[in-house]
Amino acid sequence: EIFLQAIKESKKLLKLLGVEMPRSFTLNFLIELVKAKGAVKKKTDCDILEMKPMNDEKIKLAMKILKQGSIFGWNSDTTFAGLCYLRMIRLTMKYGWCEVTPYSLAGYGFMLAALGEETEAFRYSQLAVRSSKSKRALPEVQMMVGAFLSHFERPAALSLSPLIDGYRSGLESGDMMCGTICMSVYAHVYLFSGLSLTSFAKDMLHFTHQLKLCHQDLALAFVLPALQLALNLSGKTSDPKDVSITSMRNLVGYNDSMFVDNAIEDPSVLFMYYLQAFSAYLLGDLGAASNALDHVYERKMTRLDGTQILNIFFEAVDGLISLALRRTQPQNKHRGLARSSMKSLERLTKKRSVNCSPILVLLRAEKASFKMHETEVLKQKYADAIRQLTRSGFLHYTAIANEMAGRAMLRQKDEYWAEYYLIEAAVKYTEWGATAKVEQMKKEYTSIQFQNMAHRVSSSLHSREWFDSSVDSIKSRSLGFDGGSQLLIQ
Repeated sequence: EIFLQAIKESKKLLKLLGVEMPRSFTLNFLIELVKAKGAVKKKTDCDILEMKPMNDEKIKLAMKILKQGSIFGWNSDTTFAGLCYLRMIRLTMKYGWCEVTPYSLAGYGFMLAALGEETEAFRYSQLAVRSSKSKRALPEVQMMVGAFLSHFERPAALSLSPLIDGYRSGLESGDMMCGTICMSVYAHVYLFSGLSLTSFAKDMLHFTHQLKLCHQDLALAFVLPALQLALNLSGKTSDPKDVSITSMRNLVGYNDSMFVDNAIEDPSVLFMYYLQAFSAYLLGDLGAASNALDHVYERKMTRLDGTQILNIFFEAVDGLISLALRRTQPQNKHRGLARSSMKSLERLTKKRSVNCSPILVLLRAEKASFKMHETEVLKQKYADAIRQLTRSGFLHYTAIANEMAGRAMLRQKDEYWAEYYLIEAAVKYTEWGATAKVEQMKKEYTSIQFQNMAHRVSSSLHSREWFDSSVDSIKSRSLGFDGGSQLLIQ
């Protein structure tokens, strides 16, 4: 109700400034979309980046109000949020550049992505960053670009440094909400990219204390599930499968029940259930994984807005669990999820989404193993998936692919290749930091000589030192302080 009232007041102010907004109907949105597309038609990148400055003070003020209106709309009236993005882009093309222009370009890209026009959406995301005339792009721009747009044509991990810049910019400018959401998006992208869980857990422990101190419960509700998963898999908790509201409340001493009741709403709870499912799948508890998906689909929880990068992760988890259940329970209630997730990933792959193709190849290899019984052909399919996942830097999915291949070889009674792939999986899980998973593998695959993995772990870690050091360099160069705590205190 508060957000809806804010939208109502925004409309009144905009009308006084000569910018009258239509009512939040689908037809009005479509009319505004046609007008916005007409305004940018035939505009080159140079035309947009070299726009004259906006001199009309009333329009400058209207742009600021539209920006706030879009944020209000995200939480209460998404059609109005869309109308704000479209009107901002029209005013920008007519009156020129102002400080809200980068956000308007990112918002327009977000709208195009939601409409399935990913290539143009990526173009406008890059224009949004390039048109920012400060040293660091505005936090709300990096938040939107990092979460919704840049992953179309760039490896997800390349968004990490800009998101840290957005976080720091938010702290310096006082835009705490967008700044801290940049860091919560950083947590999502980091997990999605399969980077070291150990360093991630350390960083996020610092960050959760900052969020609690600043009462940024929205960002906190998204960061805590990621932190809980990292601590669980890295062997820092007593129950590695427990990703729940209770465990998160106890994680860093947050016993405030009001925080849970008011801050954790459907999107963050959806994220929590998917991390529950993923954790249970990794640790071999398919019953718990299925139960977590039951919560998602029985409650009819909707995916995150538009093209949020977490939606790709959700599709991957759906596919992995559905295929695993099919092997033990052919008629399980989630048997259709593998087909729908692969269809979704296939659509994005056709649109050049570089982060989807390797995951799709993995799911296809596992699906093929149900009907294919020729060992050499199966090995080739899994090898193709492993190669693509390795090239993409997805440590976690590479480990999963090796474990799948090892299981397939066990079914084929090929003990040599089964041991090879399962030890390689344990090596990758160790490199990722998932020591709890490695312990689970040692208990499940008792015939495998896991003591032979020591040399392969050391050589594998050595080969990735350049990448890990570059990530550490990015964090230290961007934050300058351990976890940003000193900057926040200043």
